[in-house]
Amino acid sequence: MLGRIENVTWRYLSFINAPKNKFIRAIGGFWGGLHLLFYLILARLKNNIDIIIKYNIYFTYNVLLLAVCKVTKIKLINIIPEFYNKPAQVSIALIKWYNFYIGLTYLARFSDGMIVLSKYLEKYVRLHGFSKSLIIIPNIINPETFNAKVSPFKKGAITIGYAGTPTKKDGIDDLLKSFAIVHKEFPDTHLLIVGDVSSKTVIPTLKEKANNLGIFDVTTFTGLVDFTNIPGLLNSCDILVLSRPKGIASEAGFPTKLGEYMACKKPVVVTRVGDIVEYFENNNSVILVEPNNIESIAQGIKSIINDSALQIKIGNEGYQWMLKHLEYKRVAKEMFSNVVD
Repeated sequence: MLGRIENVTWRYLSFINAPKNKFIRAIGGFWGGLHLLFYLILARLKNNIDIIIKYNIYFTYNVLLLAVCKVTKIKLINIIPEFYNKPAQVSIALIKWYNFYIGLTYLARFSDGMIVLSKYLEKYVRLHGFSKSLIIIPNIINPETFNAKVSPFKKGAITIGYAGTPTKKDGIDDLLKSFAIVHKEFPDTHLLIVGDVSSKTVIPTLKEKANNLGIFDVTTFTGLVDFTNIPGLLNSCDILVLSRPKGIASEAGFPTKLGEYMACKKPVVVTRVGDIVEYFENNNSVILVEPNNIESIAQGIKSIINDSALQIKIGNEGYQWMLKHLEYKRVAKEMFSNVVD
């Protein structure tokens, strides 16, 4: 399947529609990887390709690709987006983690260049033998996607919003508890939680927690929604919150949703984790709060509610920071010359 996006030609090499059957889906993934290798060899023979940029570093997905690149002298640039916590129990998730860990720890060093999202990942790959060109780039976005003009989510209410996978990784419990504190002082507030996990839903559990906190009637859980609806939902909020807790995942990654929040020109409350503290100071583009601290998160939200001028200031400064550091066209222009020797 062929297509073009903004004068860039793309080709899809696996099944166009992902099969529901896991076995058939696995075959599709294998076929896509094999098809890619043959495609690259033929393209190289025709001098149609010099560089590959590969997202993520799972061993099984990259070992043959790396071999083909070395033989054909195609430069391979790996993008490393995050570091995953090791599952505690023996499971499919643990097998996937080792697939990732072995690829990152032992295979990534042979790349010709690397793009990582954080200083944590830079330090990790350097310690494990990677010595070539590397740049740190946060998750980039297309801000035009989030240019949506919509009505407030709740008329007459201050809506505090979150969008993503509402689990402990994103500090959803801390958000619920901090909102309960905020709502006691500001009864005209509403909480909007957009998203769910893709497998077994967590919404019933979250509703129970909201009920126990006394905020069930002022909290909306959308569940899974189509991505095309996300911009409108985010823009219907007054304040957006990302309360990620401390942990390896927070230290190693840079949340895509931070740029998406900023693209909506809304004030953002975000915890001091990972490279967030490298890029921001409090009250400058974002409101910084302490991770794993519901009082601090609540105070950050209240500071915006209490100061309409601060709300506008943070929203506008965050938007300008996003345009400078996360807008994909601008960042892409600087990427290749810096990462390829």
